[in-house]
Amino acid sequence: MQKKIKGLMPSLKEKKRYLAIKINTFDDQKIYSTRPMNELLEKMRSVLGVFDSAEAGLMPVNFDSTKNIAIIRSSNKMIDKVKASLIFINELGTQQVILSTIKVSGMINKVKNVNM
Repeated sequence: MQKKIKGLMPSLKEKKRYLAIKINTFDDQKIYSTRPMNELLEKMRSVLGVFDSAEAGLMPVNFDSTKNIAIIRSSNKMIDKVKASLIFINELGTQQVILSTIKVSGMINKVKNVNM
């Protein structure tokens, strides 16, 4: 008879936050990029650096191309630095953009139901 391996206690698990980001273009059009989430995370990682991006644990969750809203996951300790890194990103692909944070939450459903 095998013993069942216990999981981690909830207090030891990494806590995460979901961040809804509005991508505003200057001509109010859709994003032309074929992979905007990958480009966004790539630029965020270059701004944060190797160690901070590893600590932040950035993960793409969802991108709504009709509303130009991206949802990413991060650790709760690094959410301020992740939000600050959005200031330094001014283009995705060839388009000039302005990124703004809409909502931060620990529950993904609250972030997905953002009305913009």
